[in-house]
Amino acid sequence: MGMIIGSYITLFLVIFITYVIKKNKYDKSNYKKESGNRFFSVMMDKGKYGEYLSFNILEKINGASRILTNVYLPKGNGEATEIDLVYIHETGIYVLESKNYSGWIFGDEKGKNWMQTLKNGQKQKFYNPIWQNNTHIKYLMKALEVDESFVKSIIVFSERCTIKKMEVNSKNIKVINRYELRKTIEKLIDNSQRVFEEGKIIELYYELKSYTQVSDKVKENHIEQVKVKQNLEYNHRSSELIAKENINEKVVSEEVNEDIKVEDLEINIESEEIINTINAEEGVDSNFEIDVSSEINTSTENLKSDDELYKSLKEFRIKVSKEENLKPFMVFTNQELDLIVESKPKNDGELLKIRGFGTKKVEKYGETILKIIND
Repeated sequence: MGMIIGSYITLFLVIFITYVIKKNKYDKSNYKKESGNRFFSVMMDKGKYGEYLSFNILEKINGASRILTNVYLPKGNGEATEIDLVYIHETGIYVLESKNYSGWIFGDEKGKNWMQTLKNGQKQKFYNPIWQNNTHIKYLMKALEVDESFVKSIIVFSERCTIKKMEVNSKNIKVINRYELRKTIEKLIDNSQRVFEEGKIIELYYELKSYTQVSDKVKENHIEQVKVKQNLEYNHRSSELIAKENINEKVVSEEVNEDIKVEDLEINIESEEIINTINAEEGVDSNFEIDVSSEINTSTENLKSDDELYKSLKEFRIKVSKEENLKPFMVFTNQELDLIVESKPKNDGELLKIRGFGTKKVEKYGETILKIIND
């Protein structure tokens, strides 16, 4: 018994000492001063922790430089674009977009979407981070009025993933794992001329400094804008999927009835309202076409059932948001709501498969959501 208690005490001391060392190191770091983030918020958030690690690497590179993190640049339409890290060096400005994915990564500089493949074979598309960073750079150049040739785009993936296949030809764009960051930037520095004096570096730093450590309201608005755009993209994809399925059904029936022509089934629709709303930065293309069938036969009974379920879930979300003083999308987003209605999960396991529903969210809201579905 005494040995067991001794083991627990030893384990506790090891954990406590490790915590104290890490916290002291963090509290003294320039990242904390620049970001204003608290120790626990960084350690518990993979995205922030990744930025913290990259920041520490950048500090070790030789040459006059300044680093900024979480820069929210205005886009002029009431929205903002967030840059993870800006490294201002005497050889140029290095704009870092941090991606904390696992699995295998496949991508092409010219492709709209890249692919993540997990060990279990599951595949997930995500918006081209080079295009995303290009938008960041666009507004950065607008804010600083610097030459585009001075700016380099660096996409940094975590050590947890393998960049399996990547097609990138532009010399000022690099897609790497974090362990390659120092070596990559030092190589770019070696092949670049000095373009900024130390005084200019400080000037650029303070021009951007006012866009960092923004209020929680600005951050919340940015998150909400991203989620709205993701929902718009999801709705577009859902419509496209329905259209393709319907067209396939028509093509099958054509084998029986030759009077039906495939070209009569496809209608190109361009929604100007959506085109003006969606911004390509967060993974939604600014121009797209949807192929839909001229006839979509849907069961009236199923539609009515889905409408009632959607309404009930929405009422539950509003109720919870008021009780817990949260934004409704923080309970679950419209995209997650659509996926619940579409898949109608029967248990916690199926609910966990819905993107956006982790263990904590299922523990908190799962029982009520499943009851609403069953009712």
